[in-house]
Amino acid sequence: MMPQNSIAQLFGLASCVALAACNHASEDANGTQIEVVEADVTDVDANKIERPHGKQSASVTFTHDPVKTLAVGESGAVQIEVSEGYASGALVLQAKGDDGLTVYGAQATSRLDMADGQTHNWRIDFQADTDGVHYINILATADMGGALFETRAHTIRVNVGEWEAAQAQAKSARMQPLDNGELAVIMEAEETINPE
Repeated sequence: MMPQNSIAQLFGLASCVALAACNHASEDANGTQIEVVEADVTDVDANKIERPHGKQSASVTFTHDPVKTLAVGESGAVQIEVSEGYASGALVLQAKGDDGLTVYGAQATSRLDMADGQTHNWRIDFQADTDGVHYINILATADMGGALFETRAHTIRVNVGEWEAAQAQAKSARMQPLDNGELAVIMEAEETINPE
């Protein structure tokens, strides 16, 4: 999907080209003579066109091997290659485990200098606390100085203990019988109606 600003810019440029193709004189509704002249669109600098301020994402990628299944109480580590595409600035990496997985150690939060799109090595240590499928949630923030920053999120799956059985049990615990006997997941919701 093309952002609204880009659509408006393309429409404006197409209008100029269409009018330039006419290159003739005409009259408006008041009888005033209007001359349409050919526009020179070769001088348009694409780099000077304002870019849309949509959802930006940091130029950061994560590469790692899958994490082996751990037993409850067992510790593990994952080695990650973090590649960034910035000439300068700082890259802040934060890792946090979800419920059932504890991320620990000095590397749970790391600040790295960015320079010419380097690849950095980052180790995350964690402990498996409960059976199930758990995730290490990572947030990377590229700080380019001033008020300029971009973020990217990444997750790493960690299977712990009897993870398949725990996943099936969690799914069945959410299922509730309806009046007609079918099973469904009932989710709490609160509706807010905003007056127009």
